[in-house]
Amino acid sequence: MDMLKGSLFELLGTFALIFLVHAQDQSGFISIDCGISEDSSYTDQVTGIYYTSDATFIDTGISNSISPEFKTNSLPQQLWNVRSFPEGINNCYTLRPARGRGNKYLIRAQFMYGNYDAKNQLPEFDLILGVNMLESVQLDNASSVISKEIIHVLSSDYIYVCLVNTDSGIPFISALELRLLDNSMYETQSGSLVRYARWDFGSPYELIRFKDDNCDRFWFPYNSGEWKMLNTSRTIDTDDDNKLQLTSIVMSTAVKPLNTMEPLKFSWESTDPTSKFYIYLYFAEVEELQLNESREFNIFLNGNLWHGPLTPESFEATAMYRISSSISEKFEFSIYKTNSSTLPPIINALEVYLVKQLLQSQTDQKDVDAIMNIKSLYGVKKNWQGDPCAPENYSWEGLNCSYNDYNPPRIISLNLSSSRLTGNITPYISNLTLLQSLDLSQNGLNGPIPDFLSQLPLLRSLLDNYFMMPSVLSWEERLRIATDAAQGLDYLHDGCKPSIIHRDIKSTNILLNERFQAKLADFGLSRAFPIEGSSHVSTAVVGTPGYLDPELTEKSDVFSFGVVLLEIITSQPAISKDREKTHIIEWVSCMLANGDIKNTVDPRLQGEFDINSAWKAVEVAMCCVSPTSTERPAMHYVVMELKQCLEMEASQKEGHEPESKDSIGITTEDQSTEIIPLAR
Repeated sequence: MDMLKGSLFELLGTFALIFLVHAQDQSGFISIDCGISEDSSYTDQVTGIYYTSDATFIDTGISNSISPEFKTNSLPQQLWNVRSFPEGINNCYTLRPARGRGNKYLIRAQFMYGNYDAKNQLPEFDLILGVNMLESVQLDNASSVISKEIIHVLSSDYIYVCLVNTDSGIPFISALELRLLDNSMYETQSGSLVRYARWDFGSPYELIRFKDDNCDRFWFPYNSGEWKMLNTSRTIDTDDDNKLQLTSIVMSTAVKPLNTMEPLKFSWESTDPTSKFYIYLYFAEVEELQLNESREFNIFLNGNLWHGPLTPESFEATAMYRISSSISEKFEFSIYKTNSSTLPPIINALEVYLVKQLLQSQTDQKDVDAIMNIKSLYGVKKNWQGDPCAPENYSWEGLNCSYNDYNPPRIISLNLSSSRLTGNITPYISNLTLLQSLDLSQNGLNGPIPDFLSQLPLLRSLLDNYFMMPSVLSWEERLRIATDAAQGLDYLHDGCKPSIIHRDIKSTNILLNERFQAKLADFGLSRAFPIEGSSHVSTAVVGTPGYLDPELTEKSDVFSFGVVLLEIITSQPAISKDREKTHIIEWVSCMLANGDIKNTVDPRLQGEFDINSAWKAVEVAMCCVSPTSTERPAMHYVVMELKQCLEMEASQKEGHEPESKDSIGITTEDQSTEIIPLAR
């Protein structure tokens, strides 16, 4: 019994050691199953690889499952789900491996559509590594699996993997994997290596990867009806020349021509005549040769001697690799036995890599750190992912950058207007040392403009028109500002002879003095209309996008004021790509359709306003932005209604019960149309 117990303990110890070895094998792995729930993880039953959710690596995207008919027993679990990106042009994963800058990694992204969206429409999109275009993703059918793979030395402690919408369908991804390699593997003169082919000749398996390959390379079987498959049960020695960490199971199979007098041929095609390839051929003798038998051959590429003569070592791996520039559309290898050889040629495995020059520089690290700290501190709600400035066509919203062939991109302009920023202006901005323009308008920032901004040598423009909106403007203060602006427009329309149409009413053209009194500004586009009561229609498109009247009449000012009033009420910008409803009118309409006035009004007020006053103000604004100009009220009626909103708010503060009306009592200029409540 004691002997049995000892043996059992030894056996359990062996299992523990095996488990530890496998766990150590994955110490340089990052294995992400894209689209599974945030708290999910699992160990793949076939490979033993531990997969985690992608939720902590990316801020955007939607989780989906492929259609049930595609979930076959042979389909790896990491392909059952996808993360899709219906919003935004550029969506990026941020990976921070334990060993970053200067280390070599195999980076692999996998894609299987599987009709996850039930549309049966195959998308096409681009894959970006870091700041450089890697490849386009194009699928053959819903069940095909595309694997994009590159061997790359990290230039920083993190790596971005981005999917770019090219207007050919919604990008998605199934799995994302990083595998740490020894830096001596796959050495290149320059550039990174994109996998073009990796073939296991004579293999009976569908795919070989980890645990059989410690680097988790994908080895695909490659066979032909003109070849005879060879294999051995003996272990192939891969220690003598194993910079490439060859695996015995791959090297234990090979092929030879059925006709022993014929050469062994295989080929692939290249669509780019300027391509440069790294080509690796692997050989090992897998047959027991008799004393009178020999195997020797020469290797030809496109009819030219590539290497030879070569005699593969018995049960020992030999690697041959060369750099070959593409001189034609086809690469054709022919392996001929020599005259002295009694046996035909063989080959065990092959790898082909396309050299990819990733020449675009990442944004200057100091600028990256500064903008990431700004994003984190203020909780900026923008699609700020990946590198801030690169690739050049996909810089972050609100940023402009300078690009120089010899220097990293630098941030030169930062627009954080209408971003709901609160607190003080952060000193992190001063770390953007090449900043030329800074816009912090329409936020809830407080305190004075800090001295450190004056120390930025190139800063020429600082827009802070709404750098106050010590505390958030109260509801009463907002109504007074709106009323002042409305009275100014009323004077232009009815108090001036002839009437003046401003034609560029927007929030930045309404200035406030130290007592928050509003004044209209910038009359550069104004026009006088000399004929009283005319129905003149302007054909010139002037003004600012977001505030423009669709009909461009003298009621255009009323429409534009309505947009400004909605901004005052909600503290939302007129146009924002970060909302599902881009224009503020659409957004407010959607909120009102649900009767949600509390979340329509600026939430920073924390409900400190009279609800009836808020309803009336919103209804006034929505009447002003009516798509039909004749249904909009005149400005003197708008003034009256806003004054009543003020009275409601004052009554509520004094503890009186404010009068509530079923109609806001606005009539149009022809005195014939009554405007009924919009959402109550």
